[in-house]
Amino acid sequence: MQASVPSAPVVSHNQTVDIAQPANQSDSSDDDVIDSPLFNYNSAEQPPSEAESSCPQFVIDECDPTLPPPSTETPYEIRTTRRSVISAVDMEELNESDFADTGKDFTKSADDIDKIVRNIRTVVLFEGYDVEELQLVASYMYNRKVEPGDVVIEFGGPGDAFYVVNTGQFKCTVPASNGQQITVRSYDGDGYFGELALINHAPRAANIVAQSSGSLWVLDALRNGWLRKQRAIVNAERFEQVIKAIPLFRDNLSPSLTNRLIDAIEVITLHSGDVICRQGDPGDAMYFIMDGEVDVLIDSKQVKRMHQNEFFGERALVLDEGRAATCIAVAKVRLAKLPKESFCLVIPDSVIECMQEHIARCYSTKNS
Repeated sequence: MQASVPSAPVVSHNQTVDIAQPANQSDSSDDDVIDSPLFNYNSAEQPPSEAESSCPQFVIDECDPTLPPPSTETPYEIRTTRRSVISAVDMEELNESDFADTGKDFTKSADDIDKIVRNIRTVVLFEGYDVEELQLVASYMYNRKVEPGDVVIEFGGPGDAFYVVNTGQFKCTVPASNGQQITVRSYDGDGYFGELALINHAPRAANIVAQSSGSLWVLDALRNGWLRKQRAIVNAERFEQVIKAIPLFRDNLSPSLTNRLIDAIEVITLHSGDVICRQGDPGDAMYFIMDGEVDVLIDSKQVKRMHQNEFFGERALVLDEGRAATCIAVAKVRLAKLPKESFCLVIPDSVIECMQEHIARCYSTKNS
């Protein structure tokens, strides 16, 4: 039986998986304590007085004694050239009939889904996707049958789809200056192609021609854009809950800056043993834990385990020094990554200055 494609904005397809479920998580209670390798933030306590700090609504319990003191070097200038931030394709006015895959054959078995996921899990187009999200992408790929000589992709043509080989043989060629075709790759019952044109929004850079009868799993470019938008919406809603659970950001960012922070993050998924950042490496980003746990190690010794709604990596950005610790995923962990450039643009100077003051105060008190 041929499966039907749901109308936007429903995300699930063929009951395979649904990433658009609302997050059933409430804001942290007044008794929740959210620790970071830099500070402990406790929403139950009152902010320090102006005599103690010039930063309103900033609550510090104590500094983590496991970390080394901050560098005495002058912090870096915190304004840099703005980078492009995450933004979803505007598809609010799309109807189901606007998609080129409407009416196609989406029928596939569990083995088909598994094969597609194995092929696409390392594709840059789906970087940061977890298994459930990849399964959702796979469920939206339709079956296209081919015969020998069928041109699947033509050099210079539009980047209108991404392909995974189901069965059959295919040849990838590029035109030479003498008019001949140079074979650069062959496919035999496995593999994928067509992702670069979708990533770069550029014309096709090669030809793909079927060498035998076979079939392909096809992801329409517009459908891919729509799926990415749904993913961005789900991630934004979840990340907003994380921000609301952290007093430091909840109390010091205006609604407009909160929206900019949500736009600037990149959601990534890591697995057990994956190194997120390594002690001594330059600080290129800070991280918020959306789901899962992260171990913090100093000199290969575990000193802390961090949990959902906590963040780490900000110290290296604030002080412009190397990572003070190594952070490793305990199991599957979902992180919101805020690159250094966006950190500099989104986090107000006053908040960064407060961070610097509190770091200095913590270690001054510790060593006195």
